[in-house]
Amino acid sequence: MYKHNAKQLLLPHEFFMPFEGQLNPENRWCKLAAMIPWEIAEERYIESLGNPNAGQKAYAVRMALGTLIIQNKKNLSDRETVAEITENPYLQYFIGLPVFVQEPPFDASLLVHFRKRLGKDIINELNELLFLEEEKHSQSDDDDPRAGTSGGGEDASSKEPENKGNLILDATCVPVDIQYPTDSRLLNDAREALEEIIDVLHAPHVGTCKKPRTYRQRARKQYLRFERKRKHSKREIRKTNGQQLRYVGRNLRIIEKLAQKSPLTLLDNRHAVVYADKIYRNRDNLRFCKKHNIRLSGPPLGRPSKDPKVLKEQRKQERDDTKIRNGVEGKFGEGKRFYGLGLVMTRLQETCETVIALQLLVLNLERKLRILLVRFFSWLFPNQNWALCC
Repeated sequence: MYKHNAKQLLLPHEFFMPFEGQLNPENRWCKLAAMIPWEIAEERYIESLGNPNAGQKAYAVRMALGTLIIQNKKNLSDRETVAEITENPYLQYFIGLPVFVQEPPFDASLLVHFRKRLGKDIINELNELLFLEEEKHSQSDDDDPRAGTSGGGEDASSKEPENKGNLILDATCVPVDIQYPTDSRLLNDAREALEEIIDVLHAPHVGTCKKPRTYRQRARKQYLRFERKRKHSKREIRKTNGQQLRYVGRNLRIIEKLAQKSPLTLLDNRHAVVYADKIYRNRDNLRFCKKHNIRLSGPPLGRPSKDPKVLKEQRKQERDDTKIRNGVEGKFGEGKRFYGLGLVMTRLQETCETVIALQLLVLNLERKLRILLVRFFSWLFPNQNWALCC
């Protein structure tokens, strides 16, 4: 059961304290609370619960998400997180409590359920919202309107999409327990990926034609029923693999039919430039980027050019690409040294993914706090250049 709370955001002066005084609205936790879209998080949280009127009363999303943000920001264990919240009125305000309480607001074991219920999808969606909000602020002074897409019918669908924007790509390793990729799990992942492709290809025809049935709920239940068992007989393994294979085959046939109505360019989202690590600069990736008119950072394969002007330009371009990639490298280092990405302590795969998504959310919130501070100093000292402080 979940009780909807329309007033997710309390103001600092509304927080009641048994001793004299009020919370300082300039405190970092008060500012962080104002940045997070709690209402949207609550909508997604209620959807993940299924029937909100059934079962025991669930904790508010602000308490669940706020607690996980505190834990990942301060790099604490579950027990230490609850103890820290019990001792700090600002943290109690951040998780949505209207008054200061001297008893722990919940047991430390509930943090596992918070991580399971929120999941990586809700956290990643909040990250996207923060990014879109920041992008909207950065484009507020831009007077040039964006070019719209022309409804050219068959010509528009057959035209090669234009590559836009830059993609900074890097890889890192996070120490964590990884599940062994069994056949049933791989088939389930393939089925879910195919279902997403079906959703994208059918989106232009919503309301005009009926969506093909994929039986995704039934397939998901059959897979979970198999996965919950610790030991599986050969007969159960063959049965589950056969079921998932049939669902995958059905989805492939549906995609083949939808491809005749919808252009496959709907699945295409290419960037003009990809800033990647050297491990990605192999012949296959270079061939793919050249075919689709994408520039992959770094020098070309083979012997260097004998023309000094071309060689100088290539080295300058390589230095510039490395400078751009340094931002991603630095963020990975910051996450591992200060925010717990160096060692993820959770055991289950879904909770590990939630913790990693939370770490990225905390990093983005920290950057928004720095941007807010930079705007304040730029207002105080307008003659200084504060652009590099973010």
